[in-house]
Amino acid sequence: MTNWLDTMIVEKDFEDMHSIGINFLRLPIGYWNVLDMPMNPWSSIESESQRLGNLAKIMPSANYKPYIDKVFDFAAKNEIQVMLDFHGAPGS
Repeated sequence: MTNWLDTMIVEKDFEDMHSIGINFLRLPIGYWNVLDMPMNPWSSIESESQRLGNLAKIMPSANYKPYIDKVFDFAAKNEIQVMLDFHGAPGS
């Protein structure tokens, strides 16, 4: 996951967006980016509960914070506003 994030979140993309007039960016994040949940307490379906636990196995939520911060830093340097879009919630 970190290799993918390091490849996908690069300052040049923000510079390019700024150069063509983009000044607003939507950043969709899932709960697994900010909250570790070993299972889904709202689901009685075992496979659903395990699926949510697998998200935490990919990368702990704390490890996403530097990447989220990087988006905000690159955006600020390039006069781009960022809207956090809480894209997924547990049990949704």
